[in-house]
Amino acid sequence: QLYLSLIKRGVPEKLPHYLSVLDKEAGRLEQLIEGILNYSNLLIDKDDLEFCAVNFSQIVSDIVASLDSDIEKHQLTLHKNIDQSVPPINGSAEQLKLLVSHLVVNAIKYSKQGTITISVKSHDADKAVCLEVVDDGIGISPNEQNHIFERFYRGQKIGQSNIPGIGMGLAIVKEIVDIHNGRINVTSKKDVGSTFRIWLPTVNTTEEVHYAR
Repeated sequence: QLYLSLIKRGVPEKLPHYLSVLDKEAGRLEQLIEGILNYSNLLIDKDDLEFCAVNFSQIVSDIVASLDSDIEKHQLTLHKNIDQSVPPINGSAEQLKLLVSHLVVNAIKYSKQGTITISVKSHDADKAVCLEVVDDGIGISPNEQNHIFERFYRGQKIGQSNIPGIGMGLAIVKEIVDIHNGRINVTSKKDVGSTFRIWLPTVNTTEEVHYAR
């Protein structure tokens, strides 16, 4: 309301600044609505989900390819080690796409310059597939690591920065991991970087494996 009022009766020379602020706030509101809707849909749909055998490596490869321009924009170097021969996951392809997207976007956002490494491999001991996302970003302090999967939580340093976000991405990731009976782990050091690991149970099946394109 303040900036709308200033546009109507403010100094013309400052109009570009007012419009820029309004544009940023509109984008933030859009992110907020999208995050709430995504999380709400997960809670509503989880009891009615129909799982199938999903090619998780293909999902990761496709999501990473779709984010190439963002990685280039942030001047990051990407290393991929995606084993295409891992067993399929019994899950929801759409939810798994959302999981991978949020996790990789998170690594991109919080890395100024440096390297992101994305790996997919079998973890035979647990009959699971492991997704690992490593970044050289700002890192997470030990006292904040216990809160990063909470809805709307943003660390103190992040909240004081210009990095966009509303604190819903990792909450959505955690919810999807739980729905798929998986587990997630994070190791991080402030100003050094973070490593997120997700284990998702595999399925032995003779049915057609979905590639989720």
